[in-house]
Amino acid sequence: MGIIYKLTLRYLKKNKKRTRATILGITCTMIILTTISLFTNTLMGMIRESIREDQGSWHLIFHDLDQEQYESLKENKKLCNVSETECEECEPDAGLCVAAEMKNVSWRMFARTQKIGKKIGMEQLPEEEWRRLPYRETGKYNITYHIELLEYYGLNDETSMSVGGIINVIVAMVMLMGCVLIYNAYSISTFEKLRYLGTLGSIGASKFQRISVVYWEGILEGLVGIPVGIGAGILLTNGIVKWLEN
Repeated sequence: MGIIYKLTLRYLKKNKKRTRATILGITCTMIILTTISLFTNTLMGMIRESIREDQGSWHLIFHDLDQEQYESLKENKKLCNVSETECEECEPDAGLCVAAEMKNVSWRMFARTQKIGKKIGMEQLPEEEWRRLPYRETGKYNITYHIELLEYYGLNDETSMSVGGIINVIVAMVMLMGCVLIYNAYSISTFEKLRYLGTLGSIGASKFQRISVVYWEGILEGLVGIPVGIGAGILLTNGIVKWLEN
């Protein structure tokens, strides 16, 4: 395997133009992918923080509870920051309104919180008052979800389709562009590569060894292009975020 590595390295040095073009294509693709991913997560985090400051950090509110049910919620391991809160829509003689946050915010939280309501003995709403929740869940208990906050965790069907869909389209376009760049770089000297591989075959190199040269070429170029692209993407994202904050 050592001789294959040396042959690959020699081939890359001999064809510097194509090698640089390929590494540049890999680097540019990784810069854009890293920037899109990090910037999207950072932007979503900034929006979530803004909503918390304006509306509170609660994820859900349990309505019409008694003291025993309230204590049960405080002991529940899936919840945190459980506390009483005031609800304008509640009647004066209604039970306690209890705000809480989920320790693990995921698409399963809607089903889990409905099970929590059942577990602590909440009274089920009349069937005509049941609500459709995201991810085909049914709200059978009087629980209010902070949808405006949760949708920026990607937990709202419509928001997930719109924001997530746009991001997926952009990522797909970037990957396609990167593939075209890399393909063009590999096509620059196809004739030389075929001749080089033919030369290896004429001196006794097996088919596996010739294929290994191609794989090693991609690995070595990726080892240079991918880390550089990720690092540059992180620096670019940090620069954009600081510029937006200022």
